[in-house]
Amino acid sequence: MLTFRAARLRRSIAAALMAFGLAATSSAAEIAGTVSRIMVVTANAGAPGNADLRVYLSGVTACSGATDPNWAFLNLTDPNYKGVLATVLTAQTTGKTLMMGTQLAAVGSGSYCQILYVYLIG
Repeated sequence: MLTFRAARLRRSIAAALMAFGLAATSSAAEIAGTVSRIMVVTANAGAPGNADLRVYLSGVTACSGATDPNWAFLNLTDPNYKGVLATVLTAQTTGKTLMMGTQLAAVGSGSYCQILYVYLIG
């Protein structure tokens, strides 16, 4: 059950996303879990633009229909990359629940879960 503050934050984030044209599509989802693994892709592996930051949540599917539904990504060139990375690292370090908005996105020859937004609970 969300606290009043968390619920208000969730509504504010959703409103901001809609205002900036990043509203969730029919394939979008909001997921929650603890960070089990973080993978950062380097230039030798195709960065930037190759799902540069990959976040795995314990026991959670990032989004259905993805080539690999176990992780969600953000590219180094995406807006607010550093803020998302800081939030993900904070979640992993503190063990707090990470909320992520994700949607299916084409990357190369597959479809993967792209991170739309993140926030901490607890």
